[in-house]
Formats: sequence, C-alpha cells, structure tokens
Amino acid sequence: MPLDPLCARKTDSSAATGLLTVAQRHFFDQMLGKGAPYDRRTTIPRGQAEESDMIMLPVTRSGPLDDGDVTATELTALLREHGTTDREVLQVKSITQAKARHVLPVKLLVYTDSDRNDIEIGVVIDGELSKAHELALIGHGGAKALNITIAPPPERPLLDPDLEKARIPLEEVTQHRAEQAALQLGSQPPTPGPPAAQEPQADEIRAIGVFEHPDILDEALSHARRRLLIISPWIKNAIITTTFLSKLEGRLTRGVKVDIAYGYEGNDTKTDAAAVRKLTNLAKRYPDKFTFTRLKATHAKVPPYDDVWVTTSFNWLSFKGDPDRTYRMEEGSLVRNRQNADTQYDRYLALIDDQRR
Repeated sequence: MPLDPLCARKTDSSAATGLLTVAQRHFFDQMLGKGAPYDRRTTIPRGQAEESDMIMLPVTRSGPLDDGDVTATELTALLREHGTTDREVLQVKSITQAKARHVLPVKLLVYTDSDRNDIEIGVVIDGELSKAHELALIGHGGAKALNITIAPPPERPLLDPDLEKARIPLEEVTQHRAEQAALQLGSQPPTPGPPAAQEPQADEIRAIGVFEHPDILDEALSHARRRLLIISPWIKNAIITTTFLSKLEGRLTRGVKVDIAYGYEGNDTKTDAAAVRKLTNLAKRYPDKFTFTRLKATHAKVPPYDDVWVTTSFNWLSFKGDPDRTYRMEEGSLVRNRQNADTQYDRYLALIDDQRR
C-alpha cells in the first residue's frame, strides 16, 4: 500500500513548557488520503516492494502534498495513536515530503462464491481487517482494478491406485486441523523447557490444500536433513528472497543434498533472470552439494525431501509472482513414506538428467 513519508512542522502546546515549534515525521496514507500512525519499522522502500512483485494498491491522490492536506486535528490524533497525550497541535505551519517513498506491506484476502462470479477483497493491516481500505479499494474498482481473477482448479495429479485408495481427502484433513486448533486454543500453555528433539513423523498419505503448499516448502527449507529436490517450470524473485536463500544455504552447510531444476520449453518470460542468477551463484559455492539445472521442458512440480514427496499442480518457485493474478484452488497430495520417497527421488533425478538443457 503506497505511503508518503512527510515531516510536519507544527506548533505544540504543553502544560509544562507553553508554546513551541517542533518537527515530527509521520506517514501519509495515499490510499485513504490522510495521515496514518504506521510504525516506520513496518514499512519498506517502494523499490523493494516492486522487486518482490507486490501488488501496488491504487491511490486516492499522488504528487506533492499541500500544507492544508494535513490538519492540526489529524496530527493531534496521530500523536495520540503513538501514545503522546500531553501535547496538542495548534497549527500546521508547513509540510515537507521525504524523497524516499515507502510502502506498507498488507495482506489481501480474496473471496468468491462457488460459481466464481463475484470476487470480494479484504485488506488486512497488522492482523486486522481494515474496512476503510476495503471501501477505498471498492471505489477504485476492486478486484477488477487489480486484475485479479478466479479460475477453475486444474485437475489434481492422481497417485497410484493403492496410494489413492489410502489418501485422506481434503475435507477430512481440514476438519481434523480445525479440531486440533480448537483444542490448542482451549488448553493451558506448555511449561517452558528445553526444546524436544524432533521425532520422525509416521507414514501418511493425505490431501494438501492450496494454502498449505508454501508451508510445506518452508518446512523442507527449514528441516530437511538428507536431501531436497525442487522442480518448477518458472522461478520468480518474489520466492527467491534473502530468507529463502539463507534457509537453503543453511541446509547446504548441514550437508543436505539439494537439487533444483526449472524450465518450460523455450519460454523464459515468466522466470526472473535475477532469481536464476542468485541460485546459480549459490550453486557455484556448493558444487558438491547443490545442482541447479535448466531443463528443456518440464511439467513436473514436486519437492521430495527426506521421506516426503508431494505431487501437485502448484508452481513451487513462482506462486507469488504470477503477473496475471489468476487464483486457482489447487489441491495436491503428500506422501510421507521412505520407500515411496526414495522411488520418486530417483525417478525425478533421472528426469532431470534426461531433460538437462
């Protein structure tokens, strides 16, 4: 969400000191067209947001602010938001805008009906829905203005018949997780103590919903102990972040074998060259542990790690950077079993060798 840092030079009144003139920095919310009490630590430079392929929400106004765009009453309210209750702004003498533009990262919640005819968007700031920003977004055209559309989900890749028969469906998985969450909310917090050693998880074959995919990728990057293999048609900067690279290098320094492959025929338009360069450089630093391969063509989208493999239509390394912003409720399957994982790991390594460009 676009913000403008501004410095307001104002006249304050204080019970102890009388009148004085001070300068104080605040943010001007360009979407709402008024000053905002955002913490500077939660904002980022606009260039960083653009590099991460964030959606820029529309603004009510752009360009330089006039001195009358922020009133003394508004600045007093901002002081109250920041906990300053012993001062009142009497007059705004001038406003100076900082050269560096910042934005506030927010979350968009996309809602639609079963027929995908109506799309609504919620704006979440600091963990809470903002009705003011939602209304402002509606005024600018809502989902249509952001080029957000909903498409039917692609067909789920099927498992072998025996695995398919044992697979726990998504509805049952979702219900079980909801029950677990309810139990945790109602239970007493655990007594602090040393972290318990991570126990190997039991075999499982279950569905995974679209929103669980990023968590599975993060689990692999954070906890893989022996191997990690990712195949994705495209690679985007929004995924290959500093955090991603740091976690990946953390696996490499612990001796984990990593293989990443990408490529979709001759089409590289959906892949960011900078993201490829970052992974290439990391592979050069760990030639014995990390192979990074451009394939001739692949439709495979899998991340086998340790004793786990996932089959899905989800694009693991580009899901945040799809410029057409078409949302699909993609569903996949997770199989946690050493023998099956070994088979799939060998299969996809062979595919990489065969499709190596």
